[in-house]
Amino acid sequence: MAGMTRATIPALDLAMLGGLVAWNVVQNRVERRTYGRLNAAGSALVVAAGRATGSTWDDLGLGPGSWRRGVQLGAPVAAMAAGVMTAAGARHRNLFRDERVERVSPAELALETLFRIPVGTAVFEELVFRGAAWGRLAARSGVRRAHVISSAIFGLWHILPTLNTLRVYRRGRWRRTPLLAAVAVAAAVGATGTAGIGLALLRRHSRSVVAPIIVHAVVNGTGYVLAWLAAPPQPQQHASRA
Repeated sequence: MAGMTRATIPALDLAMLGGLVAWNVVQNRVERRTYGRLNAAGSALVVAAGRATGSTWDDLGLGPGSWRRGVQLGAPVAAMAAGVMTAAGARHRNLFRDERVERVSPAELALETLFRIPVGTAVFEELVFRGAAWGRLAARSGVRRAHVISSAIFGLWHILPTLNTLRVYRRGRWRRTPLLAAVAVAAAVGATGTAGIGLALLRRHSRSVVAPIIVHAVVNGTGYVLAWLAAPPQPQQHASRA
């Protein structure tokens, strides 16, 4: 029985990793309006899969008291991060400039910041990386390895989104020069992997996945709003007279 368990666990992990890769490919191919709904369903699937494969509610960061502990740690950290970002954006307007946000309407801005970012990105990704993956790794290999491995996978998760971003940029040479594109991808993987370590520390110290969800949602949402505010004014379209 013990030999069977040791043989089964790596196979299960490999299957779960394969499913994660497939999901990453699909979510980066669907339209933005579908992305949020897809990952909302994915969040429920992650929790169900975690429970079905033996993870406890505590392993997933959703155990008793997790909401209270998560808010207590996550809310002040998120507020501090948003404050720093806002101050930086006020001082250096172009710091958050993003071509993808230049023509976003106020209604689309609200949809993005109130649903797609918190639900489609933060909840789903944190349940995957700081919930199911981190809890599984911590239980088997220890907290330090859980931090490193889950964060490394989180960094690699951002390869396709970065490539998609480079494709839509109109200015600069990033998408036209393979070397610069590779540098941009490597920088994105390194930055998000490092951010993953910080989010994993929040997960550990709060014993809750709620804390990293809050911080992830607020940081991404604040960045999006600051990018929208930094967008140059659009030229007015004058209707032609017959």
